[in-house]
Amino acid sequence: MVVDTRLESARIAIVDDEAANVRILERFLERDGYRSLQSWTDPVQALEDLTRVPADVVLLDIMMPVMDGYAVLARLRELDGDGLRTPVVVLTADVTRHARDRALGLGASDFLTKPFDPAEINLRIRNILTTRFLELDLLAQKESLEVQVRERTAALRARADRLRVLSEQRERLLHRLVTAQEEERRRVAADIHDDTIQTMVALGLRIELARRKATDPALLAELDRSLETVRAATLGLRQLLFRLHPAVLDRDGLQAALRAEVEHLRESAAGPEEAVVELAGSLDAEPSLDSRTTLFRIAQEALANARRHAGAHLIRLELVSVDGGVRLTVVDDGRGMDPEIARRPRPGHLGLVSMRERAELAGGTFNVTSAPGAGTSIEVWVPAGGTDRAEEDTFADLDDVAVEVAGRSRSSDMPGGPDDASSRPGDAPDNHQPEDRQR
Repeated sequence: MVVDTRLESARIAIVDDEAANVRILERFLERDGYRSLQSWTDPVQALEDLTRVPADVVLLDIMMPVMDGYAVLARLRELDGDGLRTPVVVLTADVTRHARDRALGLGASDFLTKPFDPAEINLRIRNILTTRFLELDLLAQKESLEVQVRERTAALRARADRLRVLSEQRERLLHRLVTAQEEERRRVAADIHDDTIQTMVALGLRIELARRKATDPALLAELDRSLETVRAATLGLRQLLFRLHPAVLDRDGLQAALRAEVEHLRESAAGPEEAVVELAGSLDAEPSLDSRTTLFRIAQEALANARRHAGAHLIRLELVSVDGGVRLTVVDDGRGMDPEIARRPRPGHLGLVSMRERAELAGGTFNVTSAPGAGTSIEVWVPAGGTDRAEEDTFADLDDVAVEVAGRSRSSDMPGGPDDASSRPGDAPDNHQPEDRQR
């Protein structure tokens, strides 16, 4: 008896032109517990019905007068197509090798020889149906997995698209942030140059005028000290102006700006123990203003890190035109760092992060090579992005403006006029103008 309810409900089709054989097979199968049986003595009608409602297994007689079993078997295989094949058990009294080979060649699954053995029928049908349902389960599982894969793939694609959009938005936001930062630096630098520095220049001139009119030695000494304070403050403002946005970067280009930065570091060195900074290399053409600003800020940050943390004796900067862009290399002979920190900076170590983000936002690359005791090498490549050397907010003529303002101030405040004031040794604009040109 069939115990498995799934086997019990299996659809079994019997196609035999002899009604007696059909009744025998039905009786055997019903006794074994199978309940879904359908029989035909007409193979043509059987094919029509099986086309509409496929069976789980077909018991097929070979020797039939109207349409033999081989033709029915061939037609059943056409109905199966590329899908799972319906098991067909051939019923025959012909046990010759030729008959077997022909039936197997057409896709027969097994054979039952006449006269039938009930035990053999039960075992063969049971094994075939068990295999059939396992194949159906595997097919269903495969289809289910394919659906899941499609759903997961669609979800991953949607997530990837979302991440791409977020990444693009982040890049645009960072680009705007960096651009806004540079624009604000330019604005503040322009305000300092056009307002604060000119005010300090005018103050120096007024103090110099008062000094020349004073006769009291104590007052002269105090005015001298005030004049030196004004000069020192003016120099500090000019240095701050350079740190905010060096006019030479817009006016003369990247190499000139880095040369001025190196010179400034040499002049501001606290002592002989300070690292020596060298600049080497040359450019075939000047990169765009955005690219040169990016490289200059990265160089500034790299120099600051090397001087503050590396304990280096020598820092070397090199500029080279390569691959349609500019490669900046900053190498120091300092104490170096853990390579893992160089690859993945720890929280709070924003210098490497900001340099990398600046380079990547400009469409370039950023690499750090370091090891404890072996120094650090930073290599940045940024596309040239054209050779535009003009920008609306350039500071190319700021020094000329300063001279003009100072001249107007001298003309209005000094009895001797411009020529008389400019010839005096205490003239603040003349003292500081060459240095501003270098910066």
